[in-house]
Amino acid sequence: MKQAHTSGPWQAKHKRTLGDPMVPFLVYDIGKEGDPPLACVSNADVYMKPDELEANALLMAAAPEMLAALKGAQSALRKALPLIECPDDLTHNGTQTYCGEWLDEITEVISKATEASE
Repeated sequence: MKQAHTSGPWQAKHKRTLGDPMVPFLVYDIGKEGDPPLACVSNADVYMKPDELEANALLMAAAPEMLAALKGAQSALRKALPLIECPDDLTHNGTQTYCGEWLDEITEVISKATEASE
């Protein structure tokens, strides 16, 4: 299914408004100059420290790249798992089980982020 979210890359920008205690950070699609922001992170409803606002905006802006990295890790683990020997083999110290757990977690997070679009 076609992805529904904006693919990115995204960028967080500080909207400088002097005297405004609820100064927001805006998240934009870098490739779509002039389009409205994708998200606004502000103190409109709940008070957050300025560094918290910025950290949240930067995390949101990194979302498309993190999703791509997770999809890459998912693919790599799927390819590697069959090549790892038996989980009881002491030379691998449970690597197959450990990688399988990470693959499950990565798959769950990707589904959570994309279930409406895939």
